[in-house]
Amino acid sequence: MKISKRWKIILLAVIAVGIFFRFFNIGTKVYWHDEVINSTRTAGYDLAEIYNDLPKDTLFSVELLDKYQGLSPEKSAIDTINVLAKFEPQNPPLYYLISRVWIRFTDDSIVAKRSLSAIISLLSIPVVYLLGNELLGSSLFGLLAAAILAISPFHVLYAQEARPFSLWTLTTLLSGLYLLRALRTQKLADWLGYTVTTIAGLYTFPFTLFVVAGHGLYVIATKVVRNLTNVIRFVAVAAVSFISFLPWLWTIYKNIDRMSSWRYEDTSITSLVKTWIGNICRLFFDINLDSSSPIFYVLIPALLILSLVFYAIYCLLRQAPQKAAAFIIFLILVITSALIVPDLISGGRRSSVSRYFIPAYLGIQLAVAYPITHGIVAKNNVTRWLWSIVLVTLLGAGTVSNLVSANAGIWWTKPLSLDNFKIVQTINASPDALLITDGPSWQVLELSHYLSPETRLFISVETDLSQIEIGDRSPFLLYPSSQLLDNYRASPLYEVKRLDDLKNQRIFQLAQ
Repeated sequence: MKISKRWKIILLAVIAVGIFFRFFNIGTKVYWHDEVINSTRTAGYDLAEIYNDLPKDTLFSVELLDKYQGLSPEKSAIDTINVLAKFEPQNPPLYYLISRVWIRFTDDSIVAKRSLSAIISLLSIPVVYLLGNELLGSSLFGLLAAAILAISPFHVLYAQEARPFSLWTLTTLLSGLYLLRALRTQKLADWLGYTVTTIAGLYTFPFTLFVVAGHGLYVIATKVVRNLTNVIRFVAVAAVSFISFLPWLWTIYKNIDRMSSWRYEDTSITSLVKTWIGNICRLFFDINLDSSSPIFYVLIPALLILSLVFYAIYCLLRQAPQKAAAFIIFLILVITSALIVPDLISGGRRSSVSRYFIPAYLGIQLAVAYPITHGIVAKNNVTRWLWSIVLVTLLGAGTVSNLVSANAGIWWTKPLSLDNFKIVQTINASPDALLITDGPSWQVLELSHYLSPETRLFISVETDLSQIEIGDRSPFLLYPSSQLLDNYRASPLYEVKRLDDLKNQRIFQLAQ
């Protein structure tokens, strides 16, 4: 399938735009809750250790909190692994160890930390091109898949977060590419590549197990199973990968009670379905719409995108070569079933988390590329023009989405930190702010990146309220315990006021 010079230029231009958006304004978006946790884990600290190490009952500079979010001689890579195993067993250590090396050669600024994810995300673009070419033997399909991934607002958003999901995207694509090559060439080097990238995927995110399961179903469902040598090699690779991952699986088992419980909170099926639809749509079009947005702006894009996705899968099943269709369908189906079925049977909202579906989303994007690839080179003029319009609209929607999100400090991907800029603006507008708290809090570490250097913190443990030398400072209660808040409310020295427009945040201003 020959690609025209015009489409080649357009798709390469779109890829260039996608690369640009991965770095544009990378440091201006709020460094949010999960990124801060990742920074402290990379540095080798846990929250209780940070709290115990900080000065008590005395004023100290907010800049002291930087120590716990960057590398220090006190903590090694072993500390990073230990703190992840104990407090974040669902997050294997590969990304965090790579991040330590990256920070050592760059710096620990927000831009530097996020740039690692952006660069890793860039590598996924040529890999998805190679994967598409391997699937159909078509450079047009590969280039189109690369352009769709490059301009996808979903992938751009996660390329600008200091978290492991760009790496999971890359390892998922690489393992699929090496598997297809190994089955075709039967070369030991390709089987070795598949082994390494599979183990890397497992040590990036445990749900890679579902990716491997999908690969196994692919091997069984296609004629590959007739080649006993390939089957034995695949089983051997799967076994080696699983055995290599057993130490971390054991860690997850031992510390499973420390994993976040919010995933198991009961959620209505209606709410889940809305979330599933919204997350699929955000692969291609995302201007931060949600259930509170005008129905017209939500419904029309959703219907158009879902229609395209379902039609693309229909075309894939009816027209694509069996091996290509099976690979993409299993990439979508296995992890989707693994997340959705438990929620439907036993309750929970694991399937509401869009990043858990990354392998399925890659499959969806490959599926969408299939009918467009054939449509834009069809002999029928009407068909060719219709699919050209679809492609331009799809790429245009991604471009517009990235333009909007690139200039926004907060987005739906940062749900726990939507008020951070408002909080910082209020605190920094007050002369010589003093922040009083009495317990460990991730939120304090989040805000530390944006607070004025003149801001002082005070961790109250034993000091009586009247003994705190506030002077001319502007005092705030920052996520206080109920006891500390009640003590200030009962004190005749202060009037406690909750900050405006922050009904869900425990931040209060003290007026003398």
